[in-house]
Amino acid sequence: MPRNAFRRRWLTRTFATVGAAIMIVSAIALAGVIREVSTQQLHDVAQQNSAALGRAAANRIWPELQTIYSSRNAPSPRAKDSSGLEPITGPVASFLAEAGILSISMYSPTGRLLFTTGPTRQTSMANRDARFANAAAGNIDSQIEFREIVHTADSVLHNRWLVSTFAPFRPGDGWTVDAVIEVTADMTGLHNMATAAALRLLIIISLAFALVFALLLAIVWRANIRSDAHHAGHVARVSREAKADAMALIETLMAAWPDFVYVKDTQSRFVMVNASTAKLMGANNVKDLIGKTDHDFFPPEIAEDFYRSEQEMLSTGRRVIGRLEHVVAPDGSTTWFSTTKMPYCDANGQVRGFIGIGRDVTAEREASAHLRRAKEEAEYANRSKSEFLATMSHELRTPLNAIIGFSEIIKTEAFGPTGNATYKEYANDINESGAHLLELINDILDLSKVEAGSMELSEEVVSLDSIIRAVHVLVKERAQEADVVLTVPGPCPGLELYADRRKLKQILVNLLSNAIKFTEAGGRVELRIEHTGGRVLMHVIDTGIGIPADAVQKAMEPFGQVESHLSRRHHGSGLGLPLAKRMVELHGGELSIESAVGCGTTVTMSFPPERTVPARGTGRG
Repeated sequence: MPRNAFRRRWLTRTFATVGAAIMIVSAIALAGVIREVSTQQLHDVAQQNSAALGRAAANRIWPELQTIYSSRNAPSPRAKDSSGLEPITGPVASFLAEAGILSISMYSPTGRLLFTTGPTRQTSMANRDARFANAAAGNIDSQIEFREIVHTADSVLHNRWLVSTFAPFRPGDGWTVDAVIEVTADMTGLHNMATAAALRLLIIISLAFALVFALLLAIVWRANIRSDAHHAGHVARVSREAKADAMALIETLMAAWPDFVYVKDTQSRFVMVNASTAKLMGANNVKDLIGKTDHDFFPPEIAEDFYRSEQEMLSTGRRVIGRLEHVVAPDGSTTWFSTTKMPYCDANGQVRGFIGIGRDVTAEREASAHLRRAKEEAEYANRSKSEFLATMSHELRTPLNAIIGFSEIIKTEAFGPTGNATYKEYANDINESGAHLLELINDILDLSKVEAGSMELSEEVVSLDSIIRAVHVLVKERAQEADVVLTVPGPCPGLELYADRRKLKQILVNLLSNAIKFTEAGGRVELRIEHTGGRVLMHVIDTGIGIPADAVQKAMEPFGQVESHLSRRHHGSGLGLPLAKRMVELHGGELSIESAVGCGTTVTMSFPPERTVPARGTGRG
């Protein structure tokens, strides 16, 4: 329920509840007021009637009382007792009964009983209560009360309303109170009449209140109904406008969306499509697709495949995300698109159809195919290169070995003197050139194997002590020739790696040879070994020329050489550092370079903990 409607209903219920409560309280209060007023009026009437009747009776009997009391030689009735009054009691009682008075008594101002028609004869008003005293002072005092049993002179009455009145008696027109009259009258009938009148008045007023309340409630209820109807109409109008705005927004979005967007019902009929979808279908207008299916636009096998997958999605409720589909246009071209489809439900949760979004991936698919072909061609070219290098290395090694061997024989004059020192010098140059060329061929072949992923490790437990001694023997002569101080670590007892012995030796030889080659005379080259955190770290540190920061990456690439006066003096292939890096990575390690121009270079090799062999044992660490 809308908030405003709920508020109006709450106000209506609140008005009804509060109004009813006010009406009830008002009726109860009014009933009390009416009862009080009626009682007061009844009291006043009863008091006046009782006082008037009492005086009338007193005027009637007073002369006889004076005669009776005079015959007793009493100066006045005040001073005598009340005995001997029976001759006047009967007639007075008959008169009072006709007037509705149950009893009448007369007292002297001092409270002595002078006369009474009641069943009990009180000789005095000795207690001189307030009511008697008030009447003796010249005032009328009345009281209404209910008694369950009332004794009269000749009968007993039940459940009666009585009015008891004390009134002063002044014979003639005198101002002196000669007696006090007590009149007890039966006002049950008058009380019942007043009560009935008050009840009728209360009923009439209550009905009037109820009518007014019903009228006000009807007015409020009618206003509420009209307000609800107006609100419902407003909501319906706003809802229609919002729905129209939403549809316009959806149509605008679909028209601007470059992808294929469409909505189908549960029978795979088009309900809504955008321009891109219509163009794909070969339709001139989006309206041409409404109510139609894929069978109206595509070959039967393609349309049936679409229909089957869509019905399966609707029955299972599972979304189709990124499904690759294709259609063949009338001109024979094929369009590939990635499709996402999902069911949509109404407010009751019933499936009403599904929404589909397709993205043209023909260009991506063609680019992927092109990349795949390029990759295959590159792999084929790489294999061809590797095969060529393997073949050429074999073909070159054979004559090179012969050249190196024969030049070694001539250089050492194994079969006798050459007879000319120049020949010996030439033989030495030929030997060195052949050895250099063979080393270059081996490096190229190793690098091609690494890049092709065909290089394998011949792993074993390798003692670093033995590796360091072997490497030192191989490079110390070069250091001496270059006047470079070479420092290697002392014995490392128990420090072993699970690695390829030959490749580990080749890594160290390449790095130390590079360091010696690019360190000027008088410089230093150091090999340092660390074992920390389970990892083995090898540092090759030199005080050479250093490498600029922007040239470090180039130095790590195959055939990459950093120009310097030392590089021009010492020719090389530029494969030593890249080959060392790849061989370290083949062991699962890392190779990094820290260098500064004029300060030297530090090459660090880090081998993973699993390559470290525990101090005791020969298994792999």
